[in-house]
Amino acid sequence: MSFEILMDGQKATMVFQDAPYNVPINGHVSGLGKVQHREFAMASGEMSPFEFQQFNATNLKAITPHLHDGAVLCMCMDWRGALALQLAMAEAGLDQINLAVWVKTNGGMGSLLRSQHELVFIAKHGKASHINNVQLGKFKR
Repeated sequence: MSFEILMDGQKATMVFQDAPYNVPINGHVSGLGKVQHREFAMASGEMSPFEFQQFNATNLKAITPHLHDGAVLCMCMDWRGALALQLAMAEAGLDQINLAVWVKTNGGMGSLLRSQHELVFIAKHGKASHINNVQLGKFKR
């Protein structure tokens, strides 16, 4: 219902989404005590891998009726949820067309390696060609 209200009968050609990662906030996101974030209402570490896949699939299936044929979706996801998101995209009828890596200025909290990136899964809805505003090669390098 929220997508219906937001879109008001219009259709999107692009979506950029940063949904919950099903990772607990406490112990994973907050800094060294200076900043404290609260847990998300859902997908904050309480879901099984299958439940998280279904959470994402339900979200994507709710979005797709509000997309133009050929619309592009960019969805941020932590490495732990990559498979669940990819399976959800397939279940929602989306085709993954690329994977981008958003390099950040600061590394996140972590024990072994401090992630300084975010994965952005890029998918296409429908059969039409997606809009390509990048135009690689048109203006040389």
